[in-house]
Amino acid sequence: MPIKVKADLHTHTIYSDGKGEPRDVIINALDKGIRALAITDHDTFKGSLKALEFIRDNDLLSRGDFVFIVGNEVRTLNGDVLVLCSEYPGTDNVPKSIPELLDWVAENNCVAVPAHPYDVLRHGIGDRVRRYKWHAIEVFNAGALPVFNWRAVRQPVSLGYLVLRIVMRMCLTSSVLPILCLKSMI
Repeated sequence: MPIKVKADLHTHTIYSDGKGEPRDVIINALDKGIRALAITDHDTFKGSLKALEFIRDNDLLSRGDFVFIVGNEVRTLNGDVLVLCSEYPGTDNVPKSIPELLDWVAENNCVAVPAHPYDVLRHGIGDRVRRYKWHAIEVFNAGALPVFNWRAVRQPVSLGYLVLRIVMRMCLTSSVLPILCLKSMI
């Protein structure tokens, strides 16, 4: 039976182009009922590491109703890709080519998700979303124009992915924490 979770797997802090400290992002998410959160600052895991400190200092994971996913929005040579990991992979030095990044993700027990793939104003990877095997595809981004989200939501369906919008289904049998398992749930 699927677990219904309100999640935000694409957030930023002051460690890239966000406005809040990691602790502020976490508090705001919890206040809004978000129970699965990833901090995905651009080209760094620093926001996630600071978030982990706050989470551990405040014993948030022991509550049993909150999942934190370590993340990084990698600016590849072809556009942005979210990297979501069960733990810090030990470096911010992540490959910038998509094939190398996908290999690195597999080696580091992470998943790769094209961020706002059709948003030409914000470094989407465009039709490259069709060239590679992704763990999931972001189909809604609050910062994207509706036409870019509309284009993004059409691709996963044509590629055989299950599209989940507001309510995310979490796969508890994943080898990578309870992260989205869209491809395997078809």
